[in-house]
Amino acid sequence: MTYKISKIQYLLYFILVILTYITSSNIVHPLVKWPANKIWYLVFFAATFFLIYGTKAVVSKKIVFPILVLLIYSICVTISYFLNFGILWALIYSLVGGLFYFILFYYFSYLCQNFSVKKLMLPFLVVSVFVLLMSVLVALGYQPNFYLNDSDQLDNYLNLKFGGGLIGFSGIYLNQNSFSIILMISIISIFLIIADGKNFSYKIRFLLFSLLLLSFIFLFLTMSRATIFSSFILFMLFFIRGIRSKLNFYITIFSVFFIISILFIFNDFFNFFLDRIQNDGTSNRIDIWTDAWQVFKKNSYFGVGIYEYINSTGSKLSTHNVYINILVSFGIFAFISWITWIFIGIWKAFLILIKVNFFENKVDIFISLSFLSILIHQFFENTIVNTFTPLALFFIMLIALVINRGKSF
Repeated sequence: MTYKISKIQYLLYFILVILTYITSSNIVHPLVKWPANKIWYLVFFAATFFLIYGTKAVVSKKIVFPILVLLIYSICVTISYFLNFGILWALIYSLVGGLFYFILFYYFSYLCQNFSVKKLMLPFLVVSVFVLLMSVLVALGYQPNFYLNDSDQLDNYLNLKFGGGLIGFSGIYLNQNSFSIILMISIISIFLIIADGKNFSYKIRFLLFSLLLLSFIFLFLTMSRATIFSSFILFMLFFIRGIRSKLNFYITIFSVFFIISILFIFNDFFNFFLDRIQNDGTSNRIDIWTDAWQVFKKNSYFGVGIYEYINSTGSKLSTHNVYINILVSFGIFAFISWITWIFIGIWKAFLILIKVNFFENKVDIFISLSFLSILIHQFFENTIVNTFTPLALFFIMLIALVINRGKSF
C-alpha cells in the first residue's frame, strides 16, 4: 500500500467499526440507524475498491488457503439462501452472511500487515469508552430510549430491565448478554492496547486500567455466564502461560484483591449468579439444539437458510451455538469449509502459544488466547455468523491477526 491509500484504508476501517456499533445498538433511533446501515455498505465497498486498487489484488501466501476455504463457505451460504428464500432476500442475506465475511477477512489481513495492533484496536476502544460512560449513567438512574422492531419483545426487555425482573445489569443494551459481549470486546481491546503501547504516559495508563477495571465490574454485574466463563478462561491461561512474569504476578495479586472486593461489595449479585448456574441450567439450549439436529437431518446438504427455534410463547430464538447454527442453517458443505477456516486459526494460535517467548511477545499470545476464548464463548451464543455485529467484526480481525502474525513452524 502507498502511504496515502494506507491512511484512507485505516479511516474507512475506523468508520466501519463505528457504524457496526451504531447499527447494532438499541439506543439509536431508527431514523439514524437506517442511513447508518446504508453508509456501512458504502464504506465497505469503498474499502474493497481501495484494497484491490492499492494492493493489485495480490494475496499473501499465509492467507491463500484460508481465503480459498472461506470463498467456498461463501458460495455454499449463497446456494443455501437461494434455495430457501426469494431472489431479493437471498441476495441480501448472501452478501451479509457470505461474501462480506470472505472480503472482510481478506481486507483485515491486509490491515494486519500494515498497522500495529494498537491502531487496529483503537476504534473498538473509542466505542468502548462511550458505552462504558453511558452505562455508568444508566447505573446512576438514567433511562435512555430503546428501539426494537418487535414492540412486544421490546416491552418484555424493558420490564426485565426496569420493572424489577432484572436478570443482570445490561447498561445501554436491552439484553445483558449483548452488553457482556461488548464488554468482552472492551476488555480484550484495552488490554491489547496496553500491552502493545510502549510509550504511554502514566495518566494514559491510569485511564486505560480504570476503563479495564470498569469493564470487569460491569461484566460481573451482567451475570452472563458464557461471557464470564470465557473471559475467566482467557486470563487464567494468559497468567499460566506467563507464570514467571513479574507483571503477571502483580496482575494476579490485583485480581485476587479485586475478586474479593467484588464478592464483598456485590454479595447479593454473586449469590444470584451462583443460583443461576445451579438452577437455570442451559436456559433451554438443550431443547433448541435437539430441535436443530432434527431439522438438520432433513436438510443436510444446504440447510434451511436461517434456523430459528419457536418456543412455547411463539418467540423466535437462535441456536445459541454458532457451530450448530452454521450446520443447520447452511448445511454440511458450508460447515466443513467454515470449520476448516477456524481450525487454521486454532492451529496457528497453538503454534504461537507453544513457540513464542512470553517475555518477548505478550501481544501475540494474548491475541491467540482471545481468539480461542471467543470460540469457547460461541458454544453458548450465536454472534459471529454475520458481519453486522461488533463481535463478528472483532472476531474476523482476531483470526486475521492470528493467521498473519503466526509463523509457519
